[in-house]
Amino acid sequence: MKKKVYSKENFHTTHSDGRYDRTLGFLYEQFRRMSGARLPSLAGKPDCGPNSYPLRNRQAWWYVKAGMIALAVENPATGINSEPDIGYGEVQLRCLSLLLQLGRTYHGFITEQRLMLLDFLKQYPLVDPERLACSGLSLGCGGTLYTAVLSDDVKAVVYNDFVCRNVARLLLSTTEISTNPVMACSFIPGANEWFDIQPDLMAALAPRPLLLAEGGSWKNCIEKVVHAYRMLGKKNNLSVKYYPKFSDPASRKFEDIDLLTCEGLTPQEFLERSNVDASQHSFHPELAIPWLTRLFLGTEYNDSPLLAEIRRAKEEKERFFNADDEEIFPGRKS
Repeated sequence: MKKKVYSKENFHTTHSDGRYDRTLGFLYEQFRRMSGARLPSLAGKPDCGPNSYPLRNRQAWWYVKAGMIALAVENPATGINSEPDIGYGEVQLRCLSLLLQLGRTYHGFITEQRLMLLDFLKQYPLVDPERLACSGLSLGCGGTLYTAVLSDDVKAVVYNDFVCRNVARLLLSTTEISTNPVMACSFIPGANEWFDIQPDLMAALAPRPLLLAEGGSWKNCIEKVVHAYRMLGKKNNLSVKYYPKFSDPASRKFEDIDLLTCEGLTPQEFLERSNVDASQHSFHPELAIPWLTRLFLGTEYNDSPLLAEIRRAKEEKERFFNADDEEIFPGRKS
């Protein structure tokens, strides 16, 4: 019997403005942002679940190949420390519920883990405690940011996600309530009364070196971070990169709009106005490896074999998965 699979229209839009004709297409677009690297693939091993960019997302592997020591950390209730027969978003929600009943938060739990790992690394004889960096991808960026703010031991941060105001994204600007459990895990009760979770914490990192690898919203977001570094006379310590689709400043058409003032945006419209190309959301070794090498070693990275591997990863095509985590269209060219 011929195996049934969902058709391509359920996974890929044919419209230049990002609209989907199929409901599942829109929902999978949101899900793809959750299909990141799990612990094995961070270390360069075969992944245990869907991974849109298995070459790019070998985050720890890339750093080790560049001559650094890397400690790969997985988010709680995610990947191999989740439940294999239940969607990891559902397991994360159960984890979040238990933590809240204990008077704790998901990001607080993550941050405590990372602070303990920093203490471990400082005692490791091969590690230079003056050259410790934190690198995060997607959900991992939250713990990376809080850890760096709370510990001066972190000398540099690589942030692989886009910058936005969480309140605008989740509550005020969008017409649909997000069904993505990863978004719920970012909540810290009462935090929004005191600070904007992304831009304010990033500004607090100044003047320490910070790489923003996927750009984001400008007005009152990246703008605020840039201002903090300029105030301290360290604007060169901040590196802001954008998705190729938005690398030309002329393509970033909403820079003068604070998205917190918008109403009725769909999630896709919010991402577009935040200069986000969700299909390219991944770790970016072509940015992180040269940046950290210059920062910590004072030299340009020139290892030809690894640079060739980085170029191959940069050209990697996105992988698609069906509801059973089976890859769809493995041979597709675009």
